[in-house]
Amino acid sequence: VRGIKLAKGDEVISLSLLRHVEATAEERAGYLRIANARRRAEAGEAGEAGSGNGSGDDEAASEAVELSEARIDELAAVELSEARIDELAAAEEFILSATENGFGKRTSAYDYRVTGRGGQGIVNIETSERNGSVVATFPISVGDQIMLVTDGGQLIRSPVHDVRIASRRTQGVTLFKIAQDERVVSVAWLPDVGEDEPEEDVGEDAEEGDGAGEAVPENENENENENENENESEPGAEPEPGTEPGTEPEAAPGAGEGDENV
Repeated sequence: VRGIKLAKGDEVISLSLLRHVEATAEERAGYLRIANARRRAEAGEAGEAGSGNGSGDDEAASEAVELSEARIDELAAVELSEARIDELAAAEEFILSATENGFGKRTSAYDYRVTGRGGQGIVNIETSERNGSVVATFPISVGDQIMLVTDGGQLIRSPVHDVRIASRRTQGVTLFKIAQDERVVSVAWLPDVGEDEPEEDVGEDAEEGDGAGEAVPENENENENENENENESEPGAEPEPGTEPGTEPEAAPGAGEGDENV
C-alpha cells in the first residue's frame, strides 16, 4: 500500500523507527517551547562564563539568561508539570538530517506530528540552493558520532553534540565544508560506545592469566622432546628380564608349588 504520496521529482531515501509517546499536540508544543528556552538559557550561561570581565556584553547575556529562566517557569506552571516535562524529556528522540552540500541539523521527534498513511507528509528541512537535496535522515543520540563521505573521496567524522538542534523549517548548520564541485553522498551513524578504553596488552594479560596466548620459544619445545626420548628405550638395548614381548615373567621360587600335583 502507499506509505507517502510523493511530489514530482521526489523519492524516498530512508525509513526510521521511532518510539511512540502518548502526548497531545498542546503537550508537545509546550514541551518544545520549554526545551528550547532551557537550551537558550544554557547557551547564555556558557557565553557568560567564557566572556570574562563584566563588560556590557556580560550584563546583556546575564539578563537574557534571567529572562529565559523566568519564561521557563511561566510555561511550566501554565502548561506542564515538572514531572510531565521530565517524562517527555526522558523519551525524547532527535532526528538528524543532512544535505548534499554539507549542511544539517538535529530536530526533536516531537516536532513531527503523527499523520495518516498515504499523505504528502510535512516539511523536514529546507532544500534550498544552499542546502541541496537531502542525502540522509535517521534518529541519533547526543553521544553518537556521524561520518560523512563525499563523491570526491573526502571524509569527516564528528560528534553529534556539535550539531545544532533546530526546528523543522530551518536550513541547518555546516556539517562538512566541501569543495564547490563535491557533494555528500553518504552519512554513516556511529553509535555511542562509551568512553575510550586503553588497548589490551597481550603480554600483561598472559602473565596475569594462565599463559594463554604466550609465545613458546622453539628451544623449549626441543627440550621437551629430548626429555620424552630419554624416557624411551634406545634401539638395540637389552630389555630387562621378563620384559621381552611374548615372554612371561619368571615365577618366584616356591611360588605355585603343588599345582602340578593337583
